[in-house]
Amino acid sequence: MAVKQEAPRAKPKPDNMGPKVNGKICRRAVNHVPRDDVTYQAGVDAYGNPVTPADLPGSNFALDIPDEVSFDLSFNPLKYAGNSNLENTFSDASMSMGTIKYSISSGRLTYNGKPLNDDQHAAIAAACREYAKKNKY
Repeated sequence: MAVKQEAPRAKPKPDNMGPKVNGKICRRAVNHVPRDDVTYQAGVDAYGNPVTPADLPGSNFALDIPDEVSFDLSFNPLKYAGNSNLENTFSDASMSMGTIKYSISSGRLTYNGKPLNDDQHAAIAAACREYAKKNKY
C-alpha cells in the first residue's frame, strides 16, 4: 500500500504584516477632517438658527489639557510562532515594541522619539480606516 506524501509547506505567515490598530489607537493617531458643511459655527445650531452661548456665570474654569498623548506599541509574539497551543495558552502575552506619541497641536506622530515619515503615518491611517470599516469605535 502506497502512502501519499505531501509536499513540504512553508511556515504560516500572518495574514497582515501591516500595523495592528484598535479604536483607541485610531482615535488618537488619526486626525478627523470634517466636511465643510459640518464644521462648527459659533452662535448657530445645525440648522443655522441663533443659539445662546454656553458661557454661564461661574462656569469659566480652565482645563489642563495635555498637548501630547502617548501609548505603548505592543503585540503577542506567540501569535506568529506557528504553534497554536502556545498562542492559546498565552493569549494575553504582550511584548512592548516602543512608545507612540501624538502631538495634538501639530498632529504628528513619533515612535520612540523619532518622527514617523509620511508613508508610516499613511500606513497607520490606512489601518485605522480598515479597522473602522469592520468595527465601531
